[in-house]
Amino acid sequence: MTNSDILDSFTLKTTNSKNIADLKALNEAVLPVVYSKRVYEQIVYFGDRFSFVVYDNNKPIAAVACRLEDKDLATYKINIMTLVVLDDYRQKGIGTALVKRILRAAKEQPRVVEAYLNVLETNTGAVKLYERLGFSVTSFIPNYYQKLEPSGCYVLVKKV
Repeated sequence: MTNSDILDSFTLKTTNSKNIADLKALNEAVLPVVYSKRVYEQIVYFGDRFSFVVYDNNKPIAAVACRLEDKDLATYKINIMTLVVLDDYRQKGIGTALVKRILRAAKEQPRVVEAYLNVLETNTGAVKLYERLGFSVTSFIPNYYQKLEPSGCYVLVKKV
């Protein structure tokens, strides 16, 4: 099964006020960072095109959450805020398929010119995944995650 059709094996729902708790639970189960209520409100706001929760028999197993940001006065960029896949579902192409879906959605928006994200400096697997998808490390921010140790992050960017 290819990455492009792996999501056909599951139920994919856009993030909204009815399933935002599932996204939050996935993030809390997988990520070392706790996001504020405001972040989840932004995800719901942009969820119709840029955030999804993946279900396996009604069990949330993966998600991607993004927000649209101004790049300059005329263009936008997509911030991939979170990409999470439960351990039992990793290495199956689900994360790759979710990122590709986001990039396709971004290309459909004429004023969206790039996608970017931050990756914790110790998460080398994520950096490799994004590089395989055409992202490039553009910078390193020390002490980005103030409550984590180590706390630095890589910024990865891809033109869309």
